[in-house]
Amino acid sequence: MTVVLAISCYTPIDGCLDPESTNYSIAGDRDCDDCCTYPKVKLSIFHQYGDTTLILEDTLVNNLGQEYSIIKFAYFLSDFKMYTDGIVHEVEDSIQLDVDDGTEYTKDDVIRVRRDGFSYEFGTVIFEGIGEKLSFNVGLPEILNMNPFTTPISEHPITSDADTLFREVEGDYVFQRVQIAQGEEFKDTVIYDVVGQHNLIEVSILVADDKDFVFESFRGKSKTIIIEARYNMWFEDVDFSIMNKEEIETEMAMKSASMFRARN
Repeated sequence: MTVVLAISCYTPIDGCLDPESTNYSIAGDRDCDDCCTYPKVKLSIFHQYGDTTLILEDTLVNNLGQEYSIIKFAYFLSDFKMYTDGIVHEVEDSIQLDVDDGTEYTKDDVIRVRRDGFSYEFGTVIFEGIGEKLSFNVGLPEILNMNPFTTPISEHPITSDADTLFREVEGDYVFQRVQIAQGEEFKDTVIYDVVGQHNLIEVSILVADDKDFVFESFRGKSKTIIIEARYNMWFEDVDFSIMNKEEIETEMAMKSASMFRARN
């Protein structure tokens, strides 16, 4: 009697074996080489004027009964942090900068917000659980505001495209820029610029205390956080008839701390 032995050859399966990744492979036997991808956090922003959608060039009225119109705006958000169970989670991406004594790596989590954009990606963030508090800054940290990239990054929010908000003479960036029309028949057009590290404003949103908003992050999943930006706050208490440009810019910076809130 002849006996035939059938021997099957098993080929190990390459895959991402990191359970924190978005492409974690349950069937994988062998870790792949640099194939893992990790969760990103996106900020979805509703552009509001009070409780209604902001329409550029609409006639708006502040608390003093003065009419004005927002023509366009742009501003930076940076230094994203999410708090869960007392733990602070930050973006893990970094960029290299030229500094006075050589080069230095710093966190890369800057977005530039305009009316024509609604969804912005901060970067790679790994965490899970119920969010308690969301924080970010309106403006740029000093190291990014004053130092260029070692290697320019195409389409980065703080590189040299036409809407970069960079000031050539001063060598820094405008944190918030708003162009408005005001005065009789809206004939007066003014651009207000918020600049300088003293105007770097921290925004803190308590999400765990808001019954209408629960942010839960799951392991290995990208996240989208939805907030509102209420642009009526910029000029709601501004008296255009007596306040000068610098006073209005200072008021804008102060009010930006309370301009944002969580949304479902």
